[in-house]
Amino acid sequence: MQRDFTAAGPYQRWVADITGIPTEDGLLHLATVLDVWSRRLVGWVTATTGAASWCCRPRGRAMAQGQADGVIHHSDQGCPYPSHAFTQRCTEVGVTRSMGSVGGACDNARAESFFVALKCEPVHRCRFPAIAAAQQAVCEYIEGWCSA
Repeated sequence: MQRDFTAAGPYQRWVADITGIPTEDGLLHLATVLDVWSRRLVGWVTATTGAASWCCRPRGRAMAQGQADGVIHHSDQGCPYPSHAFTQRCTEVGVTRSMGSVGGACDNARAESFFVALKCEPVHRCRFPAIAAAQQAVCEYIEGWCSA
């Protein structure tokens, strides 16, 4: 089945993904939600574990910025997305889930392109001694370059 990654306006289709940012203290996880139409980051959160529960939070931030009912939320098959907690939260707020095929490297390219930019800018230029330093760099990048 061919996926449709177009939108006629904001808050119709979102793409989401998770990446890890290495530090000397361990891995910092970053979950993001991007609006397909505006290409803007509409939600994000960092955590030190890969638990499914925190993965619902960036979508919560995105929903606070506009109407989420009827939004199609696309992601890869990463562990939080098919989880019961994530599925239940989407159902509660009227968000339709869409997931890429297993091993489909290009299926979530829109979401992954944000991570390419992030990692070319603050992440790969630094060696972070602590998770807090990585969190600060990510926050400064997102708030400075990705905000409205």
